[in-house]
Amino acid sequence: MKVKFYELFSGGSKSRVNKAGVNVRNNTATPEDLHVIDDWRSAHRAVLNTFQASLRNRTRGINIVVAQRHKRKSTIIDKLDRFPDMQLARMDDVAGSA
Repeated sequence: MKVKFYELFSGGSKSRVNKAGVNVRNNTATPEDLHVIDDWRSAHRAVLNTFQASLRNRTRGINIVVAQRHKRKSTIIDKLDRFPDMQLARMDDVAGSA
């Protein structure tokens, strides 16, 4: 059985992540909501590192720079404000490589 990465997420369920996003957008976020967002960001770290390492191995010996980034919490909050219909659990660029 394949385990999805969000099933290992310690902050609860994807619906809890979305609720935290809604509360942030509505300026009603609790410290728990902010903790859930921090945990959601952290949950992407292992996936990002694995993908980045794989990409570095594939580009070894080629003049290509591989970089990674983790979206800041303030940027996540700004994006939630800019896109009122966006669900936090579906935000596709919390972490990425280039």
